[in-house]
Amino acid sequence: MTTTNTPLPSTSVGSSTSASTSAFISSLTNNINIDAENTLCVSHNSLLQARRDAGEVGILIDEPLLSRLPDPPVMNAGQEWISAYLSLTPGTRIRAVKALDAIKPSQAPPNSSASTSKVIFITDQEVKASSVLDSAYDLGIHSSIFNLANACQYIPLTLFTNVNTKRLHREGLTLKKVKSSINGVTHHLLNLSQFESEDGMDSFTWQEAWLCYLVWLADAAQPVIHERWKWHYTMLSKDKAVHDNFKAILTFDINTHSRYAAQAFQHDERDWQHRLQAAKYDILYDASRKNVKRPHEGQDSSFWDITQPSDSHPKSDPLCLICQRTGHHFSDCKEETMAKGKQTFAKYTRSHLARRSNNSTLCISFNLSNPRRVCKSTHAPSQHLCSFCGESAHGALSRRCL
Repeated sequence: MTTTNTPLPSTSVGSSTSASTSAFISSLTNNINIDAENTLCVSHNSLLQARRDAGEVGILIDEPLLSRLPDPPVMNAGQEWISAYLSLTPGTRIRAVKALDAIKPSQAPPNSSASTSKVIFITDQEVKASSVLDSAYDLGIHSSIFNLANACQYIPLTLFTNVNTKRLHREGLTLKKVKSSINGVTHHLLNLSQFESEDGMDSFTWQEAWLCYLVWLADAAQPVIHERWKWHYTMLSKDKAVHDNFKAILTFDINTHSRYAAQAFQHDERDWQHRLQAAKYDILYDASRKNVKRPHEGQDSSFWDITQPSDSHPKSDPLCLICQRTGHHFSDCKEETMAKGKQTFAKYTRSHLARRSNNSTLCISFNLSNPRRVCKSTHAPSQHLCSFCGESAHGALSRRCL
């Protein structure tokens, strides 16, 4: 059997074909057409290689692939406008500017809806309904309080009541401010005259404000300071004077906070107790002398009239419940003898008024009272002894033993 080699069709092209190809290539102006042409070229070269593999001779060399065009520079809208504008003739530029001015939108006023279109309320701010409480504490402490604290200014407890907490959050931007320069730094602080006086709080409001104040201190103060003020409040709230002599508790509390705001100091329990007793004494002593006038000639001094207004009597120095002298409080008394030389029956020790002989406690309220103002405490009757003479029939300020 005779095998005849039939040549494959020739793919050689003449000069006319090359010319037409060159003209075609020059017409390719984008990378899409170039990529398509290169795909055809690869297929054609594969056919040429197949003929070479079959033993044919005189096969044309592979056609080279076309190079891709470089990517055009990316221009933003502004650059495109400038490029287009520069390509215009001077006269055309003038007409273009006039045309743009004619279609330019009018500028929206500052308070228009366009300037307030920013979304304010978003779902990211929402919490589960079960975690929302109704207490005023949940509003958080207003920034005005932080500003006072950062400026080392006294913060009245009234700012922590439920009513004022809500007021600060509701009217905070409209409340009056005062401009103060502290240590060379200018502060715009809350004007405290817009709020009620701190010394007018009742015991319920005072305790309500203290609970909120302690919540704030847990975040604003070091743990040791928070625990110290928590102890301060707990001791005062458990003191029987909260019910019998709240004015003394409130006065002591305000004075302690004021001193700490002026200069922070370390806690000293003995000094704390000493100042508390002095505050109780001052308030009870003022109350015992209020509306009291001297008895008429021949009238028993134990039955002083308490109906006379206090303005009719000049205020005198307090009488010491230990030595019968004036000019100092009994809590500051160091005397061991009375003005007439007799040894004192009482002394002040361990924050208590006590008998000198056995250190048993004496009732301060009883010694400041008179028959028309008696002690309502429930302690042992043995504490109801006169701190001057030890009699149980009268207190020291009845003056029956002077």
